Amino acid sequence: MRKWLAGPRQRTSSLASTSHQQAVGNIVNGRQGDEVNYHIHPTVLDGTLQILGAAAVNGYARKTKAWLPTSIDKISVNRCISDVVTSVSAKLSSNFSVIGDGRCTSGGMTVVESIGIRMSLADSAGAPELPDAHAASRCEWRPDIDFLHMNELIHAPAGRTDHLRLLEELGDICLLLSQRSFSESPRSPMLPHLSKYVAWVRAQSTSIVTRLPWTWTGLDNEAISARIEGIISRLADTAAAPVASIICQICTNMDSFLSGESFGNGFSDGMLIPVYEFIGQMDRTEFIQHLGHSKPNLRILEIGAGKGVSLHHFIVDELTRPDGEILCSKYNITSPGYVVKMTQEKLFPNMEFASFDISKDPFDQGFEEVGYDLIIAVNALHEAEDVIGSLANIKKLLRPDGRLFLQELCPSSKWVSYVLGLLPTWWSNVANEPAGTLRLSKEGWISKLGASEFGNIEAVTLDADEPHQLTVTMVLDKEGYQVVKCKLGDIPPAGQDVISLLDVENPIFHDIKEAHFLLFKTFLLGLQDRDAGMLWVTHLIDIGCKDPRYAQILGLSRTIRTEQLADLATCQVDSFESNNSINQLLQVLAKFQARNGDEELNPDFEWAIFNERVQVARYHPFVLTDELLVAEGANEMATLNVRTPGRVNSLHYARHERKVLESDEVEIRVYSAGLNFRDVSVALGIVELPVRLFGIEAAGIVTRVGTDVSPNDLQIGDRVVFFCRKDAFSTYTTTLAAVCVRIPDSLSFNQAGTMLIPYFTAIHSMINVGRVSKGQVGSTKTRVYWRHNQRKITD
Repeated sequence: MRKWLAGPRQRTSSLASTSHQQAVGNIVNGRQGDEVNYHIHPTVLDGTLQILGAAAVNGYARKTKAWLPTSIDKISVNRCISDVVTSVSAKLSSNFSVIGDGRCTSGGMTVVESIGIRMSLADSAGAPELPDAHAASRCEWRPDIDFLHMNELIHAPAGRTDHLRLLEELGDICLLLSQRSFSESPRSPMLPHLSKYVAWVRAQSTSIVTRLPWTWTGLDNEAISARIEGIISRLADTAAAPVASIICQICTNMDSFLSGESFGNGFSDGMLIPVYEFIGQMDRTEFIQHLGHSKPNLRILEIGAGKGVSLHHFIVDELTRPDGEILCSKYNITSPGYVVKMTQEKLFPNMEFASFDISKDPFDQGFEEVGYDLIIAVNALHEAEDVIGSLANIKKLLRPDGRLFLQELCPSSKWVSYVLGLLPTWWSNVANEPAGTLRLSKEGWISKLGASEFGNIEAVTLDADEPHQLTVTMVLDKEGYQVVKCKLGDIPPAGQDVISLLDVENPIFHDIKEAHFLLFKTFLLGLQDRDAGMLWVTHLIDIGCKDPRYAQILGLSRTIRTEQLADLATCQVDSFESNNSINQLLQVLAKFQARNGDEELNPDFEWAIFNERVQVARYHPFVLTDELLVAEGANEMATLNVRTPGRVNSLHYARHERKVLESDEVEIRVYSAGLNFRDVSVALGIVELPVRLFGIEAAGIVTRVGTDVSPNDLQIGDRVVFFCRKDAFSTYTTTLAAVCVRIPDSLSFNQAGTMLIPYFTAIHSMINVGRVSKGQVGSTKTRVYWRHNQRKITD
């Protein structure tokens, strides 16, 4: 049974329910205002015809066409001005016309009855053709992210250790030079936060001595500058090169920064984008891809810090499937201030932009309480004056099963503070932290998250080995799961789920007796009455199937979930003797017990434990006709043919190998071919040929030449127009070099490919049929002759 909504023009058909070539619908009547002028209003009849089309295609919207009524064998009409119920039956003919009968009743009386209704396709009107009429989809099994360790999915960038070590050395050298400069000529910074910056630089004298070789302190500035140039050279053409350049610029122009001149000349977060991009590097690919598979309707909130750096390009790319489908239903990008329209770049329709101050309640800023599945906060919290309060505000926007992806600075390398310390926001929350610390450590962030009442921390990942790390990345679950076991044969109390192991030894549904099936049915209905569900454990079926007899439970469980709305889930297990598989099975049971769908998707009811991974299936649509396309091989060609003469819709391209050239032949890649009366006659079956091929004139480019073909006549790459052996509608064709003529570049392939037959038809008509010879004249003087009754045509 399917629900089918009527079209937008005639709103009389409120709703239609269809089954096999039958439909029933409610037709609104008596609201048009002119019902007294009709026995039955025309819109009622129109609504009946619309429902007739729905019945013919069994309610499938993708098969619905625009049909126009052409005839009715018999119709009887009684006066009626009230709503009616229409019942119709219809079928499709071989030429996609609708043939059916219908009846309209009101108050138990038949007001319209029609027999032999015929409707034909409207070629120029109706709904546009859908790109895929097959509604095909493919099942893909991939690991369920809820059963993966986050440390396996989030990785530190590869190959950065040497770059970070050199940057740390460069930062220490520049700190040393700045300290010397401050000692030689004391400064009085113009801005308050710069006083803190200068004090911090001076305080690093002890730590620099311990990190740099003792010989450095005795080197002059020229030797130190040479070392700086060496580091810059080694970092050239790496991701760290822009960062190294900014560190050197700050060291060289320190006086300008401390006087405030550089800030007046535009020094801001925008100039530091390369720094933010470098310290924000983290391999999140596997995490995003697995999350998109497990939750294909992701709702994502990315919290920006106004630094000009956003992950949305990367995130959307990772969530985009090869066919262009984006596994995301909503993507919100926020910034702490006013969102400028010119900076908004929507990568797909469901992307939105908004302002969000994390220090304030999000619901007071216009956010909905629906919640997000993933909240991304990259370097958005380290400048907050109240980190715990900001985390609490973020938590309000997270779904109960949502995740917070938090990536924050926790650098031990001094170059980060040397660069970013010039900004006033760097010092915003220093007073709230322990003495001598500018940024929270990994342990400090874990403490803040615990104080904000976040749940278990699934992973903590540094972007490099200590002490070279710059950021810490954490993925969090708000709530955990509790496993409750149920023994086989127990009658579960209300609300207690059951795990079934009946399929472990043998497939019980294979040759099951009626009595046993009734017991299963009674037990399942009892679970449903007690508001409980069942997790049915069985052997592998979809992945690495060894015994297909176990597959019956899949069809049965899907039918029961659809028709009875019962919570009957399945879990396929590769080994019942593996402790790891048993532990994972208990984890699946825990997730089944915590099942909770959303407004778009039902909870998962099917899992498979395979290769030490808990996998979940997702169906993704694809265009069947595209999947059937096969790339043409290097030695292959395609030729147009007709499968059934007289049926143009059976035209198709057949693949076969390219022909071997004779000595006087050439091969041509066809770019344009002329369609003529002969081709139409062959396709319609009027002209019967042993081999049905199409096209005798075409234009293209020469790709091969025979051994006897002179280069003066034709060469590879020549643009030619030619006659061929009735197979011009091919990707390649061979023909005699003698029937090919070069064409100038000013003549297009379409022009050349359609000129030969009309030209030779005119020649044949004048010379062979009309017998026109040299010295004879054409139509103008012929009319003069008839006007003067002359018997002879002369010049």
